[in-house]
Amino acid sequence: MTEAALEAAEQFPHKRLVVHYMQPHYPFVPAETDFDKEHLQQIDGEGGGPSGENVWNQKFKGELDVSREELWSIYTENLEYVLEHVEELLDGISGKTVVTADHGNYVGERASPIPIQEWGHPRGLYDDPVVRVPWLESKSEDRRQVVASSSSDEMTDIESDIVTERLRNLGYQE
Repeated sequence: MTEAALEAAEQFPHKRLVVHYMQPHYPFVPAETDFDKEHLQQIDGEGGGPSGENVWNQKFKGELDVSREELWSIYTENLEYVLEHVEELLDGISGKTVVTADHGNYVGERASPIPIQEWGHPRGLYDDPVVRVPWLESKSEDRRQVVASSSSDEMTDIESDIVTERLRNLGYQE
């Protein structure tokens, strides 16, 4: 990801970049665990995507015998793993850079309005553990000169459908 982002920054020096690292999402890359990887290895024939329950759903249903402390530990390890790559990216690009997250996760906190112990980022719950994300601004002396391209406000139906599908796959649209 870092290499692709650095190449994009070089190829498009007058454009803003949005770079999305999957970690700290599961699978927990540096951890020698299986429970977080099995879900992604089970491919169902129909949709071609993962089948079975993800880590957070398994924990919520009581099917995963891993302590909250152990989950926090491997989650943190996964975050530290990706931050090495983020640091490499920050060293390799110029201009203002913002590092943030697409969402947070419940790791056993009580949800609201129904005070049950939650895991992951369930749809429809917008408590602090899910919506409060870090915001780090990194500024370099060289500011990127962003130049707008000519744009069209019109999208074809195909483009609109693709955008809608991608937003749905990311969990931003139902």
